[in-house]
Amino acid sequence: MDKQITANSKSLRNSNIEIVRILAMLMIIFSHLYATNSGENYTGVQLIIFEFAISVFHSGLGVVLFMVISGYFLIRYSQKKLTQLLAITWSCSAFALVIEFVLSRFGIGSCSLSHAIHRLTPITSKYYWYVSCYAFLMILSPFINKAIDKLKKRDFTNLVIILLVLFYVLPTFLYTDIMGDRGKGLITMVCSYFIGAYIAKYNIQISKKKAIIGAIGLSIFTFAGNMAATLVRGEASYPFSRECSLTTIVIAVLIILAASKEEYYNKVVNSLASRGIYIYMLGCFTTGIISKFEVIINLTDKLWLLPFSLILSIAVFLFAYLLSYVIEYPAKLVDFIITKIWSIIENLLKKICTKFGLKYENFDC
Repeated sequence: MDKQITANSKSLRNSNIEIVRILAMLMIIFSHLYATNSGENYTGVQLIIFEFAISVFHSGLGVVLFMVISGYFLIRYSQKKLTQLLAITWSCSAFALVIEFVLSRFGIGSCSLSHAIHRLTPITSKYYWYVSCYAFLMILSPFINKAIDKLKKRDFTNLVIILLVLFYVLPTFLYTDIMGDRGKGLITMVCSYFIGAYIAKYNIQISKKKAIIGAIGLSIFTFAGNMAATLVRGEASYPFSRECSLTTIVIAVLIILAASKEEYYNKVVNSLASRGIYIYMLGCFTTGIISKFEVIINLTDKLWLLPFSLILSIAVFLFAYLLSYVIEYPAKLVDFIITKIWSIIENLLKKICTKFGLKYENFDC
């Protein structure tokens, strides 16, 4: 996702990978719309349709795709990238807070003081959990990247196997996890990052045809497994389609391997994908507003709910994309302010280090 932060980057990105990013964003938006109630309101045919949709087009896969791609290309930390991420996150969150406050005045939803505080501290409050994890991973990336560079293949392979067993195999088949976050946390993101880096470092290859067939086959297995779990537990369950599911990480890797086999450039595709950080947060905000009107809940018994949700997801994606150009201007101002504040702090740190005879080193890598 770090490549998405600088939307005006002149470097040409492989549009096949950018299409995967777009699909990942749509998966996240779709899940936030369609799976608002985690499936508890669906019964009969609608429950089967729900399980199918949440098995092949779910937010867990979208999130993991983003993170594996980040590991595949490696995050390159810089103060500029970090302040830019913080500025975009705060601007999107503050904008959402303003709209929520206005809507609350008309009796649509509520806007408490605690909610406002969380909105105004989106990184530390983990309001956008993925962005919080990504920000912390960006800070850690110089050290993680050094470890990736120094690890021998045997040690790296063993590390990946251990990560898969502890944080994917066990959570999948026990439907619980040692992390305590159901995969929505920093541990799973770091694991996905390591796996993405592994397939890039050792140039793991598989034919495009085999990768596609494998991804489709695993998606079918995911659906069957989730349905079996649902029947056994007597409620909507999806042990095979969470961020910490073994099937999710394997499908993500296969999709990326298929997409990386060929390269081409498409300006429209790259433009849409380049604003992913905006679309993620503004899309979450928009789906939250839609949920207040209970649009999906009111259509629970309609067979055309799934295609309607897919079309609505595309509409939300495009709306968030266009809105990102509006938010971009205050984000740049916030970025300027943060940079100035950091410059003052950095100069103070330099003076303190000089006073005590210490050498101040810039953290940028």
